[in-house]
Amino acid sequence: MRAPTSSAVLPAVVIACLTDMWDGRLARLSPEQRPLGRYIDNLCDAAFLALAFAGFAIAHTWSHPIVGRAIQYNVNANWLPLLGLAFGFGTYVIHWFRGTPGSPQGHVAGIANYLLVLLGGVAVIPGVFLSPWILEPAFVTVALLNLSAGGDNIGILLRLAAARR
Repeated sequence: MRAPTSSAVLPAVVIACLTDMWDGRLARLSPEQRPLGRYIDNLCDAAFLALAFAGFAIAHTWSHPIVGRAIQYNVNANWLPLLGLAFGFGTYVIHWFRGTPGSPQGHVAGIANYLLVLLGGVAVIPGVFLSPWILEPAFVTVALLNLSAGGDNIGILLRLAAARR
């Protein structure tokens, strides 16, 4: 038993990843770089990742109800990457509005998010079976990276608030 399959997911994910990489390079070529442009780029990244993670969660891609271990502990386990992304990005938004630098762990989590989406795109290709031993550690690790970046963002905010006193 496995998640629903589709041959269209991986090409769509690859195209989204490439366009994200290219738009950043094109923006850096411009003599005018605005903070709002960077924020909008990050917002678009988060929207793409949120939609991808939601689709993979609905399809039980990360932990299948029959063969998955994580879902046996919590029926909502497939939603962990999306929840981690929401927390990590939410704390990043607070930093953006305050004009303070965010956690460097956020960049690592961002790369891991895209790698997980690529892995999910491979996992739903018809005829491809990725073991739960690959998918479950991957999605839990990415969720933890996002939670760690969010926690680090909160720690930075608390240290900045304490330094102002």
